[in-house]
Amino acid sequence: MRLNGFTPRTTICLKADIGEVVYQQPISPKRDHWYASAILNNGKLYFVSRTSGTVILAPKPQFESLATNVIADDSSVTNTSFAAADGRLYLRSDRFAYCIRTK
Repeated sequence: MRLNGFTPRTTICLKADIGEVVYQQPISPKRDHWYASAILNNGKLYFVSRTSGTVILAPKPQFESLATNVIADDSSVTNTSFAAADGRLYLRSDRFAYCIRTK
């Protein structure tokens, strides 16, 4: 079992039983704060930053960035994690609420 988490601009993957670092990798070139907890949904890890979007990683023992998503023209600040239900992701910022789903 592995644990994934992050520090400012860096994601870290640890072996849960002994705390050994599997990898530590920068996830964002932009200096930003990451207050929200990561969530695992549909086999992907979602990390939400305050102002520079969402980074999506594969939950593997090797670092694999799947995507970075930013909502265009949104200058709001996000301090919350995604909530997942019924195939949708929900996110609230200081000005907006979003419902995100695949087509």
